[in-house]
Amino acid sequence: MAEAAEDDVLKLTTEEERAQIAADLLVPQQKVVAPALVRSFAFARTAAVPHVLLGLADNRLLLVALSPDTSQELATVALPAHPSDVRSLALSADASLLLSTSNHSARLWNAHTSACVSVVHDTGYALCSLFAPGDRYVLLGTKSGHIDIVMAASGEIVAQVEAHSEAVWSMALLPGDAGIVSGGADKTLKFWNFDLQKLQGSSKRTLSLVLTQTVVMEDDVLAITISRDSKFLAVALLDNTVKVFFADSMKFFLSLYGHKLPVLSLDISADSLLLITASADKNVKIWGLDFGECRRSLFAHNDSVMQVKFVGDTHLFFSAGKDNAIKYWDADKHKLIHTLDGHHGEVWCLAISKDGKALFSGSHDRSVRVWRQTHEQVFIDEEEEMRMDKMFESEMQKKGDEEDFAPGEMELESAMAGRRDLESVKAGERIIEALEMVEAEEQNVSGYETALAKLRASLSPHEVKQLDDSDGWDERLPPPQPSAFLRGKSPSDFLLEIVVAIRPDVLEQALLLLNFSTTVMFMRHLLRWVQEEKRVEMSCRCLFQLLQQHHNQIIASASTRDLLLRLQETVRPVLRKSKDMMGMNLAALSYLKRDMQANSKAQLFRMADKIERIKERDRMRAEQPRASKRRKKR
Repeated sequence: MAEAAEDDVLKLTTEEERAQIAADLLVPQQKVVAPALVRSFAFARTAAVPHVLLGLADNRLLLVALSPDTSQELATVALPAHPSDVRSLALSADASLLLSTSNHSARLWNAHTSACVSVVHDTGYALCSLFAPGDRYVLLGTKSGHIDIVMAASGEIVAQVEAHSEAVWSMALLPGDAGIVSGGADKTLKFWNFDLQKLQGSSKRTLSLVLTQTVVMEDDVLAITISRDSKFLAVALLDNTVKVFFADSMKFFLSLYGHKLPVLSLDISADSLLLITASADKNVKIWGLDFGECRRSLFAHNDSVMQVKFVGDTHLFFSAGKDNAIKYWDADKHKLIHTLDGHHGEVWCLAISKDGKALFSGSHDRSVRVWRQTHEQVFIDEEEEMRMDKMFESEMQKKGDEEDFAPGEMELESAMAGRRDLESVKAGERIIEALEMVEAEEQNVSGYETALAKLRASLSPHEVKQLDDSDGWDERLPPPQPSAFLRGKSPSDFLLEIVVAIRPDVLEQALLLLNFSTTVMFMRHLLRWVQEEKRVEMSCRCLFQLLQQHHNQIIASASTRDLLLRLQETVRPVLRKSKDMMGMNLAALSYLKRDMQANSKAQLFRMADKIERIKERDRMRAEQPRASKRRKKR
């Protein structure tokens, strides 16, 4: 019956029929209602009562006991991390507290121990934040246009200010810490002063904001920054421009053009000489605040650049982008110093301590990472070389993956085991460099021998005999000094050492880099190694690959005809000799194998006989006491 039912199920083809069968076979037994979206679950295998562990979207773990009728929540573990993207970071004046914000929550952390101090709930979607003077209160600019005033110690929202009609994108402290300036998507800049007001029904005073001035801009305000000397106020607008004003009077000073997409972040150096802007066009621009000239445009990231921050009193700065990377730059030399990799999602925000020894970053992966300055030295040239090597290798990898075939051409069934990468390119360069050194050394030796032959021909036989007897040729014509790069080896042995040090799979790809002239030089050395029976197998493998690789040029060139004839005369006998030697070695190994097997079998038989004799002896010793007892009884 069961087999017949299974056959009937397999015959069903329509989705409706399959759904009916599933509904008949799968019956709901218990329903568990979780307080948040369930992202994962796992059943306990060892518990007597069925238990299920739920992973919730708000970073909680919920353990539930299942029974036939009801379900019971046994335990809850709440993780201190954010349940969504970390959109803004702010650091207290003494760098002891760190504020991080996300959708509907904000968290205060101990910047030294990374422990969560307090959690602020129901904040809305906080897009920007900062600490008020004294670090007792924090301000949160939300997507709904409110500015929430939160007490840092308790995480309680003490006031909510209707600041803008649309999202609050940026806030900055005013000169003298008397208030803040906020910018939003409603195309306005608003200036606020701090004030202490009494709470209703209480004698306690709490921080509040009083609006003092509103400035209407041409487009949405995306970012605001004020110079440390309170001289300039820079505003980034949605129309891709940056407006610079005098902070005390809001008198217009400069308008900066050049970005193709909106500027998302900006910062002014401590000496008010430089302004850096980060844009969605993947570029970071460095501007001079004297005349507003663009000093350098840097292609900083592979995606939108979300934030830039100067480090302390220097012209060094960090940039964060949607390509998951944080980069460290020198604004004077316009060079990349170092790249910090670690985030698994877009990096939205940065915060830096005043001394520049601690960097905090918030990301789409819901994490806040802490980076500490070390005493390890970074060499810019080496870092640049490593980056270029990685780019070169990735480009070669991409070309290899996207290799196309001509129309109608069939893909090869077999090919070289390796593939071209940075290692094979460097190996090819080492071979070419060694060939050039060896060729120069051999030319020096050949020139010396030619000059020595001419000198012998120009002298009389008596003088030649005197020089031969006294070994005075070196004084008459000093020989050339060997190159120190050869390390005391002959040119051919030096080249052989270079080639042997390369792995076989890398060597195949490295030989593809040799052009025809270097191939002919290399083949001469390969012929010499074969004649001297040095690395015969490797030499022949390289010879056959080069002959196949440059076949048309080799057979068409008259200069290689003599080389080919010498190869034909030399390679075949040497290979036959190597083959005979290998055959003899294989035969000897086979004989040794058979001899060892025969000896092992004979030894096994001898051991078996010995064991039988031992057993027989033990049996006879055990019977002797019994026989003596029988005699005594008789």
